[in-house]
Amino acid sequence: MATNDDGIFDPLSTVFCANCHFRKADNPTLKLQICSGCKSTWYCGKECQRSHWKIHKQKCHLTQKGAQGMSSGELEFTEMVRDWTRGHGPLLASAGKQVLLPSKGHLEGHLLDTHYIRVDIAPSTRAPGGFEVLRTSMGKVGEILAALKEGSRTEEQGETQYRIMIESAKRNEKELERKTGDKIIGTMFIMIRGYYAPESWTSILNMYPANIPAAMAEDMKKRQRIENWDAWLKEAILKGEADL
Repeated sequence: MATNDDGIFDPLSTVFCANCHFRKADNPTLKLQICSGCKSTWYCGKECQRSHWKIHKQKCHLTQKGAQGMSSGELEFTEMVRDWTRGHGPLLASAGKQVLLPSKGHLEGHLLDTHYIRVDIAPSTRAPGGFEVLRTSMGKVGEILAALKEGSRTEEQGETQYRIMIESAKRNEKELERKTGDKIIGTMFIMIRGYYAPESWTSILNMYPANIPAAMAEDMKKRQRIENWDAWLKEAILKGEADL
């Protein structure tokens, strides 16, 4: 687990370049730059940002459009949810892999096409500035589209977000295959919904895609599934763990 000079977990250690997939954890001195438009995508330099713009452009414009009309409180809360998601990325990905672990001798890879993981979080009552997990569950992928429609200003905007999300995941899979030489069998989507009850706006939705390479799938076949993965995830987050 990467920490800063004070020994505290650094959420930016899990950030990676959207173009070349280089992670800050691989080189702590690397100064990743965030897209000034959407403020949700990171790059290791201008060259990677320019190279990735054709892929990122639609998502960037859509994210900026969704932020229009938000209050300063909503924008701040949205960024807090994004920071929490980035900081717990490896842990969330581990939860996604748990869902796919062998059952009755085979890897349930088909779940990549049909299911997703949902994690509901809210501001912690015990740790100011932090979050606690309210609920974890597994649902059907079609529910993501419904959630995006519900959370967007128009249904059309939600449908566009969903299409871009799927297209982006497919492009990332092909890019990773090209760069690593390993086949990617699919992407497990993890939906983070941040709830803030005191305000009229009740939830902010963030998606975290976890790519599953074929080599990882083979390794997973040898592992033992953690029973009650949802309780395991809650406990790990409560303990402040950032990775499995």
